[in-house]
Amino acid sequence: MDRLVAIQLVQHSGFVSDQLSLTLDDRPTWRGSGIFLPDLQQETVITLHLGYEPNLINMGEYLVNHLSLNESGNGRTMTISATSSLLNRDLSRTWSRMTLSGLVQQIAREHGLTAKVSKEYDTVDVDNINQQKESNGAFLTGLAALHDGVFKVMGRNLLFMKKGQGTSASGVPMKPVSIARHDIIQWTKNFSRQQNYTYVCASWRDLIGACEREEMFPSGTPAQDDNLLRLPHVFASREEAAAAAKARFHELNRQDQTLSLSVLGNADITAAGRISLSSLRTGVDGDYTVKTVTHSLSSSGFLTSLEACQEPYPANGQSRS
Repeated sequence: MDRLVAIQLVQHSGFVSDQLSLTLDDRPTWRGSGIFLPDLQQETVITLHLGYEPNLINMGEYLVNHLSLNESGNGRTMTISATSSLLNRDLSRTWSRMTLSGLVQQIAREHGLTAKVSKEYDTVDVDNINQQKESNGAFLTGLAALHDGVFKVMGRNLLFMKKGQGTSASGVPMKPVSIARHDIIQWTKNFSRQQNYTYVCASWRDLIGACEREEMFPSGTPAQDDNLLRLPHVFASREEAAAAAKARFHELNRQDQTLSLSVLGNADITAAGRISLSSLRTGVDGDYTVKTVTHSLSSSGFLTSLEACQEPYPANGQSRS
């Protein structure tokens, strides 16, 4: 540990690989050589634990893919970069007669991973969905977006969770992480005026009726003065159209309040997880969903910074009181 200069872990929600960076002191040993150089042609996996002893938290496994050596007036350093798995191999196949949860579990087994799936997806049926020259990672990302979810590989777990449902690296659902005021180093909250849509409409192709039909979210008939967004894509089924309209509605209503926050190091905070703030001020207190989080450990200490958004609408599509 006397050679460790810095650790930086950047975690993203959605289909963006997490990045781990380790900076080591590469000073010569008494034999005159530096640190042993890892062979990048061999698969080298780093398992990272962060936090405070004796309760360190497993932050997952990362595959080494880049190595950098540097020397300056401050001496020599080695920087090792690693990323989480992305399930990159392209495949073509058709999925049918199963639930969305079952589909995710099958893909997880193909990669030797354990599936952690929100219970909401146990009752979502999958019927004739084509995966055409698409990696499993990209395919699951598209399904997650369609069903207002988040797909991610963390450690040996494949997570497919409802947006806003926080999970640890082990895939265990968690309550929002409460952040005390005295742990906050800096915060900024931005409010954006955006075009508010009261309804989202998605079309689907009715093969039996030989026509196009529409699904609305929230359900109902828009009034003349309502702001309606129509999705351009025509979906293959009523179920896909309904899921797309619901997901797009929630996505539109997530974007108008964003938070930047720096706190004393807290490894419980994860991308796609939730945090809870209180005792700051009106308009800032509340629960947020984390979009990106950076954990840094160096001579300056253990610090965590994040970008998050507030959820103005719960799952039923009705505004909060």
